[in-house]
Amino acid sequence: MIKFIKSINSYIREEKGMSMILAVMLIFVVSVLATALYNYAMTEIVSVRTETDIEKAKYLARTGIISAVAAWKENGDKINASKTTTIYQRADGTFSSDSDDSVGRVDVSISSVTKTINEVTSTVTEFDATAVYNNTTQKMKASTSPISNELSLGWFDENTVNQTATLKGNEDSSSRPEINNFISNLLSAIFGSGSNTSNYKFKYSYFNGIAKCEPSPSVQKFVMSNNEATNKVIFTAQAIFMERPIDMAANDSRYNILVIQSKDIYFKGNIDLYYSPLRSSVGTIVISCPDGVGYKIDSKYYGKVFFEGDVTLHVRGLLGTTKYTIFKNGETYYFSQEAEGIDLIKYAIDNKNINVSFSSFYGGKKYNRDDMKLIPRTSKDAVPLSPEALTTIVWH
Repeated sequence: MIKFIKSINSYIREEKGMSMILAVMLIFVVSVLATALYNYAMTEIVSVRTETDIEKAKYLARTGIISAVAAWKENGDKINASKTTTIYQRADGTFSSDSDDSVGRVDVSISSVTKTINEVTSTVTEFDATAVYNNTTQKMKASTSPISNELSLGWFDENTVNQTATLKGNEDSSSRPEINNFISNLLSAIFGSGSNTSNYKFKYSYFNGIAKCEPSPSVQKFVMSNNEATNKVIFTAQAIFMERPIDMAANDSRYNILVIQSKDIYFKGNIDLYYSPLRSSVGTIVISCPDGVGYKIDSKYYGKVFFEGDVTLHVRGLLGTTKYTIFKNGETYYFSQEAEGIDLIKYAIDNKNINVSFSSFYGGKKYNRDDMKLIPRTSKDAVPLSPEALTTIVWH
């Protein structure tokens, strides 16, 4: 009996030892798991915070560029392009030039860069932003669409205003068949003359950029050459600024036709157009808005044209020349996106109630008054925009 009791006590002691070992092992395992879970949780928290900081830094960098672009569009050449500006973000989400109570900052710089794109030398404005948020750094870059003048575009050189300079990046006329057909039909309609309509004297397409035709000391006015029976010139760009006066004078039996194809067309100087039914001569401008762009009004698309000078039509007859002001200084119009474009002389004949002898000889499409909608001068849409305001921002 005594041996039996001793064996039981011995078994109990052994069981207690095993329980203690198991308990210690369990505590160890739980501790390891707890530590692992804690480390995992902390890693996830840090990871989420890092991702959040990265996103906040990205948004901060983007905000910096958006602010710089807005300032550049408003002030343009008044901005010091060589200076880096620092903007601070406060905890409440507001921005300041003061670093007090800031949780992040963004350094923004604006630089003007000259680049050669498709053999054309253009000016591109670049915006760089470096944002820091909780020691997380993110960078962003954006640039404007190219802005070029007529000399770098090869429209003509400094010594001549006829379109004889070497063409750069010019397109085949077949890529603009609707304009080519329009000109052919126009010439055919005027006294049945439709010769020399297959090629342009000069053509240029710069659709992704902004083109400027500026006066210079040696060339103050844009004129057309009269050395051929038909001079057809077409300029295409995202926006075109004709900052020279334009004289479309044509000699006897000459046809000078300037086609400006763009969403936004800006004529700064006076424009002189010519029509002589008895001498078989025309000097006109055709404005056109390319497909796929424009201002949508009542389900239709329109381009916009600004006249900062008078547009005068000179009609030569038997008794001399009569002048008509067909568009006035300061007027702005939406013009319909017609496939053929809008011939300013023909539109004036159809809608301006001017008394032009033999006007029926000036054939072609008949325009409706609504093909050009006058924008009230009090409207913000009538305010001419700068090249900077019209440029497209490309994010990198």
